[in-house]
Amino acid sequence: MENERIDLATLRPLAGTVEAAPDGLAVTPGPGGIFCLAFDKASGGARWLPERFLTVDMNVDMDRMPVMHIDFVEKAQAGERILSIRYFIIPTRRVKMTVQFSELDSHRFFLPTYPGTLKGHVEGEPTHIDRIDEIRLRIRENDSCRKFALYGIELSDALPDMRIVGAPLVDEMGQRLGYEWPGKMRSVAEMTAYLRSELASARAEAAAGAGYPEGWSRYGGWLKRNFGATGFFRTHHDGSRWWLVDPDGYAFYSNGVCYASRMGVHGFVDRMEEMFAWLPDKDDQTWKDCWTEASEIPEFAKRNGRESGVGRRMFNFPRANMIRAFGPEGWWDAWVDINAARMRRWGVNTIGVGVNNYVDERAADFLAKAKIPFVVTLKEFPLTAPCIYRDLPDVFSPAYASGAARFAREQLGPYVGNPYLIGYFITNEPEWLFQASVNPAERVLAYDGALHSKEALIAFLRKRHGGSIASLNAAWGTALADFDDLRKPLPGADRLSADSAADLEAFRDVL
Repeated sequence: MENERIDLATLRPLAGTVEAAPDGLAVTPGPGGIFCLAFDKASGGARWLPERFLTVDMNVDMDRMPVMHIDFVEKAQAGERILSIRYFIIPTRRVKMTVQFSELDSHRFFLPTYPGTLKGHVEGEPTHIDRIDEIRLRIRENDSCRKFALYGIELSDALPDMRIVGAPLVDEMGQRLGYEWPGKMRSVAEMTAYLRSELASARAEAAAGAGYPEGWSRYGGWLKRNFGATGFFRTHHDGSRWWLVDPDGYAFYSNGVCYASRMGVHGFVDRMEEMFAWLPDKDDQTWKDCWTEASEIPEFAKRNGRESGVGRRMFNFPRANMIRAFGPEGWWDAWVDINAARMRRWGVNTIGVGVNNYVDERAADFLAKAKIPFVVTLKEFPLTAPCIYRDLPDVFSPAYASGAARFAREQLGPYVGNPYLIGYFITNEPEWLFQASVNPAERVLAYDGALHSKEALIAFLRKRHGGSIASLNAAWGTALADFDDLRKPLPGADRLSADSAADLEAFRDVL
């Protein structure tokens, strides 16, 4: 089946002005650099199916990373309902932003990452392409776009070619080309000299016994207030307020940096190779610690499935710079010494969320050597098949109970007795919580199939209404024959009445 192109002449500017260009449309943003273009779904191709893709071919001219939205609009009597797909995209280059219509059911928050389109999100309550009346293309407010080129909008049965072609945007040290800022390195030699100077200072401070600023305990606590040593972090209430207390008993104010145990961030280069002025051969062993693929990043695998990251190459420029300065065998020890000394010198006394987030970051070795208090993010939170909504498990299922016990034992076991552990996150950025307008209890009733949590909800409602289905019907405005009817899909139950909303809000807290 041939791809179906949207006639660009049918687009209406809701913000900004539009004029025809030889290769599409030229858009001049309005005040604040804002533009918004709309078209009726009926004006596009005839086959609007959940498995199909909508792709926007464009170039956004601005200095920083723009955020582009595709809004899917239902025009109901009660007013518009909008589900928005948004992506951070690469500026000043021709890129494609694509979305599969199946994402409109809002089954996840984080969207697949493609070349040219970086982190992507879904915002809005579940809908379906059949219910959509209008589609809008807009830039996030305050992004201050100079101009916008639209080359085409297309419907297709398969994911299009997403490769980016053009002049490099990134130099050999991982810095953006064509822009200036204080501290930008002018050469590899300058960068290498700077890092070696940092290491010399860090090791000299360590040899002299330097640690946190004067008046701080060895854990980064406040020496003027002590509540008694216990050998571990704890909380304490002094009669008027709560305190966090370090292992030596000193009052502790946590001043943390996220991902401080991660040596640089791996960024995608897959099908974007021309954007980089330098990339080494992936088989060159000098740079082996710099290369990985998305399947090896736990956060990516959690959100996209490990198999979707196989072959998606990623490169880590900060590691490459450390290797240039200290060699492939010495870079890691040098980085730990520099990093730990900087944090103590700057008064950073906590390594925040993201510890142990990468497979290859050697978190345990780093923590043992750095000796800075930390919180840890536990990987591979136990999910169930199916989940209730996005990544919220069927929390009443036996599989969740056994998975949670195993998860706690295996993930926390290595930290037992570690005095530097402040606490832990059981997971990071749960996707179900990003859509706060969706009540998971409503999703339980909307689910077409068996859930242990649905049985628990039915029991909860039966008790809450004194075992009387007539009571529930009167409160909700329904005509159910009995409580067993709740096993059938009932979407939107939290909008039936104020009482239904209150009932399901109460069970949301139980979940």
